[in-house]
Amino acid sequence: MKTLEMEELLQDLQTRYAYQEDLLNSLNAVVVAQGRQIEQLERQCQHLQQVIRDMADDVEQMRPASNERPPHY
Repeated sequence: MKTLEMEELLQDLQTRYAYQEDLLNSLNAVVVAQGRQIEQLERQCQHLQQVIRDMADDVEQMRPASNERPPHY
């Protein structure tokens, strides 16, 4: 290969490497952001599960006992 062809090839490889490095950094930023979002969603799910459990407990306490007669009897 001629020196000019080698220089062009090297420049092309360097350009490709720079684009790949930029892409890798961009993808890494997306993965980090998604990880944070997943953690936030997991915390929200845990909170909602606790709210549902609390509401179920409240409903259970409001139910009359099965052996009690309703007030209209």
